[in-house]
Amino acid sequence: MGGRECFRPGALVRGDCRDLGDCGAAERHPALVLPAPSLVWESLVSHTRSGFLLIHLGVTLVEILLGFLGGSILGIGLGIGVALSPRLRGMLHPYLIASQAMPKLALAPIFVMWFGFGILPKILITALIAFFLCSRIR
Repeated sequence: MGGRECFRPGALVRGDCRDLGDCGAAERHPALVLPAPSLVWESLVSHTRSGFLLIHLGVTLVEILLGFLGGSILGIGLGIGVALSPRLRGMLHPYLIASQAMPKLALAPIFVMWFGFGILPKILITALIAFFLCSRIR
């Protein structure tokens, strides 16, 4: 099977190409950059069986839930406040517009410098994303 044939949409899903080595991709890219699907599968299975993924899945879910909860509460609260109070809207509107123009993930390195490598920077980034989903600005 030639390299071009293997990368048809859905070829890997259907199993037309069992290994990227069959496609010629293994010769063009080192395994560190593009490992064979069989190696990825083996790694996934071994990490799942060892419980390694389950531990990290729990931490990630806590970060997501805390960030979404905090961002939603803040976004809905400020959204109601801005909608009901013209004065609050006048004060916050320019800052909200300016902060929406900035990519949220660009703040991640800054948050890590300010708050360290713990869970807080991840929760804050998640909260920022959720905040702007809940406080749509017109």
